[in-house]
Amino acid sequence: GVTVADVGSGAGLPGIPMAICQPESHFTLIEPMERRSEWMKQQIAELGLTNVTVLRARAEEVGEVFDIVTARALKPMPKLLEMCVPMTKHGGQIIALKGERAAEEITDSKRLINKLGIASFEIVFTGEQFLEEPTRVVRTQLL
Repeated sequence: GVTVADVGSGAGLPGIPMAICQPESHFTLIEPMERRSEWMKQQIAELGLTNVTVLRARAEEVGEVFDIVTARALKPMPKLLEMCVPMTKHGGQIIALKGERAAEEITDSKRLINKLGIASFEIVFTGEQFLEEPTRVVRTQLL
């Protein structure tokens, strides 16, 4: 039952698969490019998903707040946090798929803890049983 924004959705990843797996939650896929936005709308209609909205906008233009904000390889963590914190509810989370520099990016972001109201950072490794190099996900908890 949570609200999730996927910033820079591109081809709908990971937003569309998450919407399929979590039908009780609502997903807003945020993508500034018209061609990609229209393609996602078409795919969502073909899949019959009713818990997904596509918003053609830049993250900075979004006037809503969400329980969880996701982003995949969009920007370095400090810039990503400055962009995503305003659209995340107090107590919410920002979940960012990151590469091997995840720990460095967290270090670079620590100067923003007080300014942005960040409670904690955590690196979660996923896909170890399937991938040679597991995916690093940085989960940022807001106050």
